[in-house]
Parts: sequence; C-alpha cells; structure tokens
Amino acid sequence: MTTTRQGLIGIDIGTSATKVLVLDESGAIRARHTAGYPLATPQPGWAEQDPAHWWQAVGTGLEAVRATLDGSLEIKAIGLSGQMHGLVALDAADAVIRPAILWNDQRNAEACAWITERAGGRESLLALTNNRMLPGYTGGKIVWLRQHEPANYARLTRFLNPKDYIRLLLTGEHATDVSEASGTGLFDVKNRRWSEASYSRSIRELPLIVGVETKNTLRRQAKVRVRASARATGSPSSSAEGG
Repeated sequence: MTTTRQGLIGIDIGTSATKVLVLDESGAIRARHTAGYPLATPQPGWAEQDPAHWWQAVGTGLEAVRATLDGSLEIKAIGLSGQMHGLVALDAADAVIRPAILWNDQRNAEACAWITERAGGRESLLALTNNRMLPGYTGGKIVWLRQHEPANYARLTRFLNPKDYIRLLLTGEHATDVSEASGTGLFDVKNRRWSEASYSRSIRELPLIVGVETKNTLRRQAKVRVRASARATGSPSSSAEGG
C-alpha cells in the first residue's frame, strides 16, 4: 500500500528563468524544472520583460513537475519568491499595461531625485520610508511612467511586483510581503504600512501586506487553485492548501 506524503511546491520568478521545485516533508527534492525567457533592453540602461513569459514558464514548470510525480505526494502549499522591485503596471481589470520594468533598469534616476526633493530631501524621505529612493526601486518607475508615458499612466490602477503578479494569477488576490513592499520605496518600514505621503494618489489600490494587514485572516486562504493551464499553457489544474 502506497503511503501519501505531504509536499510543497516552490516557484521562483527569476530574471532569466522561472524555477519550480517540489519537496516532500523530509526536505528531499522530488521534482524540479527550469524555464527561461528573454530580457528586453529597448534602450541602453533599460531592462524589461513581458509578464506573460513568467506565467507561461510557471504553467510549463507545474505541468513538468506533476508529470514526474506518482500520486504519492499531497501538495499542501505553494511558496513564491522572485526578482524584487520590478513594476508590473495593471489597469482596473488587472490587464498588464506595458512590459514590466525590472529591478536592474536604470532609466529613472531623475524621477528618484524628483521624489526625494518632493519629500523634502533625503532625511525627510528617510523619515517617511526608512529608505532612499534608488533607481532600482518601484516608486521611481511609477513617476517615470507618469512623466514619459502619460497614456499608460492614466490607465494605472494598481501595481504589483513580479512574484506578486504570479500570486494574483494563482489566487486572484492582490498581496505582497513586508520585504517586497519595502523594496518599492513607498513603504513606511518603521510603522509597517504603506506611506501615504510617498505614493501617488492616482494609484487607487495598493496590495495587502501579508503578515501585517492580513495577519488574522491568513487561514481563510485554505485552498489555492493553480490555474496555470487556464491562462498559460493548457496544462491541467491542481489544488494546493496554504496556511
């Protein structure tokens, strides 16, 4: 008689590839898959990716690891990690407005200087967020969008970082974590909340911060429906429980 063991799936949305890993309860690796995708550099110093490539890689990876398992492993949760700081700009219907601007993109130095000046200087900005606004951070990318792509900026309702965009597609929830939120440059680190003084009021919705704003409601995420097939590759869906 085959004993069913519990397992976990880890998904890492990297800059050059997405990695999917399956672990059993002992920590042994039961399956793994890596799917790469291109990085676009339309101008010197720019770095962009199509979020659809991440989603397709997730679907391909989930299908591949499932094909290697024999049914003796019950997946209990899915964990996400990935490249930070990237801007995935979404409209009111959660459609991606433009290619994601990545962490290593350097186009927005002037926008970062503008944010710092508007905050009252470096020390005032540090008092609001405990972070400088660096070119890699998400906040400067939003200001750059307003300055250089006003039509796209007018559509902007909310933003997510790369791994959290995949979370949205997997669960339907707009959420992030404290570390990722801090890396936007729009988060009040000391008080563990979004800094209303530092983000644009035209962003009508900011993601919930798991572990802070959703601290007492995480258990309602009892089941996660993995719909990689529905929007990506046509692979069969599977369920996972998360705490």
